[in-house]
Amino acid sequence: MSDLNVFVEDSASQALDLFVIEIRDRTLTSTLPAFAKTLRDVLFAFAERDPLRSQLLTEGIESPEWNFDYRGVDFFVPTFAPFYPPEHTRYSQDELSAFIVLQPDHSFSRRGINSQSPHRERLTSQTRDLFESMGYQYNVNLITGTPKALRYVHPVDPFGTPIRWWETQ
Repeated sequence: MSDLNVFVEDSASQALDLFVIEIRDRTLTSTLPAFAKTLRDVLFAFAERDPLRSQLLTEGIESPEWNFDYRGVDFFVPTFAPFYPPEHTRYSQDELSAFIVLQPDHSFSRRGINSQSPHRERLTSQTRDLFESMGYQYNVNLITGTPKALRYVHPVDPFGTPIRWWETQ
C-alpha cells in the first residue's frame, strides 16, 4: 500500500503514468470469473484503506461520471491476463502473469486525451485502426459507449457482454 501512496503523491508532479500490479497466482488469474473477483478484491481493499474516501466504492459505479479514486486521484484501471487469446487487446503476453494497471486521469489530460478533447474521435479511430492493423479486434462501443467501470475487465469475446467485476463473489 505504501508504494501506491508514494505513487499517488508523486505521479502528477513527476508525470508518472502507470502503477502496475503483477499477479502471478494462477488461481487468481486463470479464468475470467477468477480474475474479475481478483480485481474486485484489490479495488475494494484499496477503497477500504483510503482515508479520503467518503462513499462506497460502488456508489454510482454505472454512471459515466464514476471513476475509481484513491486518495483523491481518479484512475482508469485496465487489466491484462493470460486467459485471453493472443489476438485480444487484453492478453497479458505472459502465461504466468496478469496485470492490474492504475492509470491516473492526469496522464490522459497531459496528452490531451479526454472526453472533452476536440480530437477524441480521431484518436479513437486511430487507436482502433492501429489495433486492427496488428490483428486485434477492437470494440469501439465498449471503449467509448459504456461506463468506465465496465471497461476495466473485458469479455473474452471483444464484442461480448461487459463484465460487472464489482458483483463477483
